[in-house]
Parts: sequence; C-alpha cells; structure tokens
Amino acid sequence: MRSRIALVCVALLVCVVSCATVSRDMKLNEDGYSYLQKGDYKKAEPYFKDALAANPKNAYAMLNLGVVYQHTDRPDLARKAYMKVIEMNPKDVPQKVTEDGNRGKSLVDIAKANLSLLK
Repeated sequence: MRSRIALVCVALLVCVVSCATVSRDMKLNEDGYSYLQKGDYKKAEPYFKDALAANPKNAYAMLNLGVVYQHTDRPDLARKAYMKVIEMNPKDVPQKVTEDGNRGKSLVDIAKANLSLLK
C-alpha cells in the first residue's frame, strides 16, 4: 500500500513539475528572443533553429527566424518563414514584441506585415 501511495505521489510531482516548466522549444525561443531584442541576430539564429528542430510547429520561433533572416539580408528565407507562420495560422498574440507597432497583433498579422515589407 505504501509503495502505491509513494508511486502516486511521485506521479503527481512529475505532473506538477512538467506542467510548471516551459517546453524545451519555447525555452530555446525565449533565449533566442533575448538576443533578437539586442539586435544580435547571429547569436539569436541558432536558438530559433534549435527550437524548430525540437518543435517544427513553433510559430513563435518561425516568426522570429523570419525576423533574423529579414535583418540579415536573406529576404527569400524570411519570406518562406513568414509564409510558414501564415500557413500554420496560430491565433496567438505575443506578450513581447520587438516593434511597438506590433503590440496586440497576432503572430499571423505580424508575419503578414513583415512579409509586406519584403515586397
């Protein structure tokens, strides 16, 4: 009986800890974003790529990678990244943005606005 109670307690602890932690891909995205905010695109890029390797459906990392490409004169790659975000069609509105004009906009709206700047 004690072993069952201990097992249940361990299972609950694992659930609480895993629910309270940020997923690996979002942690990588946050780390990359800290460099993006500073304009250090070279350091930011591998974090976004690693986030996408961990979760190819991470629209935040895809959008941020597009921003890196846009600011490092790789418009074709930026265009592909923004189009991918639009295809994913996430409903998320980011809490933090690098451009004040994007505050309150969805990831898709930001991707569309950035895409229009490439044309």
